[in-house]
Amino acid sequence: MSSGLPPKERTEQIENEIRACEDEMQAAKAELMEYVPRREDLKFAVDYFNMRREKYEVLGRLSQTKHTFLSPALSPAVPPPPLSGSCPKSTARTSS
Repeated sequence: MSSGLPPKERTEQIENEIRACEDEMQAAKAELMEYVPRREDLKFAVDYFNMRREKYEVLGRLSQTKHTFLSPALSPAVPPPPLSGSCPKSTARTSS
């Protein structure tokens, strides 16, 4: 790749680019150091959003309607026997 500059000037140009990149790296490091006191807050935020992502991934796999959902973990391995007869009447009184 030829720039049309004499070697000495090209070397100086490249060295200037290197210095500019080093200055940019130092500025980026200084900016990162400003976040050190908030590191725990940032870790907490990352954890919080990961938990929310996992929650919605699980909800997306559940069979659900507006008011109910079915979780395979909540379904019994053996179906219970059907209800027989009627439920006994309660003697509790409700206040009106």
